[in-house]
Amino acid sequence: MINASIVSSLLSEKFSQSEASIKVNLRAPSIREQEIANHLAELLNSIINSHTFTVESESTLVYISNELSEDDVDQYVASDDSELDPDFNDTGDDEARQSYLPVHDLGLRRWDLEKAKQELLHDFVASEKWLFNFKIQHNICSRKVTKVVTTKQVTNQEEVQHSADEFVSRVRDLLPKYDPDYVINTDQSGIQLEFHSTRTLSYKGETTTALTVRSKNAITHSFTVQPCVSLSGKLVGPLFLCLKESTSYLSENVRDRLFKASNIVVSCSTSGKLTTVLVKFWRDNVLLPSISSHRTLLIFDCWSGQGNTTGIYDNIKNLHRLEIPKHTTAQIQPLDLFYNNQHKYIARRMFDRVLLDGLDINLSERNCIIRSQSLIYN
Repeated sequence: MINASIVSSLLSEKFSQSEASIKVNLRAPSIREQEIANHLAELLNSIINSHTFTVESESTLVYISNELSEDDVDQYVASDDSELDPDFNDTGDDEARQSYLPVHDLGLRRWDLEKAKQELLHDFVASEKWLFNFKIQHNICSRKVTKVVTTKQVTNQEEVQHSADEFVSRVRDLLPKYDPDYVINTDQSGIQLEFHSTRTLSYKGETTTALTVRSKNAITHSFTVQPCVSLSGKLVGPLFLCLKESTSYLSENVRDRLFKASNIVVSCSTSGKLTTVLVKFWRDNVLLPSISSHRTLLIFDCWSGQGNTTGIYDNIKNLHRLEIPKHTTAQIQPLDLFYNNQHKYIARRMFDRVLLDGLDINLSERNCIIRSQSLIYN
């Protein structure tokens, strides 16, 4: 049992040793000093005889402002109150994210409350302050989901990684046999007819945050580009561009009015995506003129429309083809790692600039698509 008298004497001893207490001569206590002493005595007895406390977060330091500066956060993390028991590092968050499952604040609190029960920490409540501090210390934040995978892909991660490693090793063994200018990776990438931001700075508390676009249809449809890049870091040949046309072809009248760009080869389909016929068109008008008769290593993904079974590349001399294993392109395909995102980023910035400056330009119109893609690929 805690003795209040002992605690009081220890407090008295600590205050008597402070510089402020040494400099002040003892005198008769004032009424205010008596009130403070009474309050401290009540508070001390309350702490000794109680096991839990309930407080309003708005009137305590638990309250976390949404307007904290970086300096405030750094100071908060460095404070003694932010220290966490290392045992709490082992939560279900790691396991859930390794399985690509969604994790939210409620899940973190639930897992840590379960952990607290295992450690017999019955007073632990997983407050907002604790959760805020925990996320800062463990570098956890809310992220927009940019990729969706199936459960089968998650369970086969080791197999996918093994396939990726084997393919990379195989390519490295072949590289000494080829000129870096003729080790080529090609890939198809869909680009929205009109980009729109999914986030914007706006005012707190507004019920609806709207955004202006030229056409709702344009933000749900796309065209396809197929760039080529070499091991030497150069763009190979012109950019293959497949427009979305409801008739699946461009009439002579339309072709005559198209903007002519020397680094663009234009085709079209009803979906804006490539077919096996269009891959053959790309072969004849982009690939063959670019490689001539040079010994070439062509690396592409495992899309069935251009695979080895189609016979598209059978009669091309000095061309060796390698197909990237399924589900590994995001890890090892050069265009996915080093080019496609930059290409789309520039296109998005063009759309943003047109909207912000109020320019009367429809970037989803045929000639504007050709012009903008020619500039990006230049």
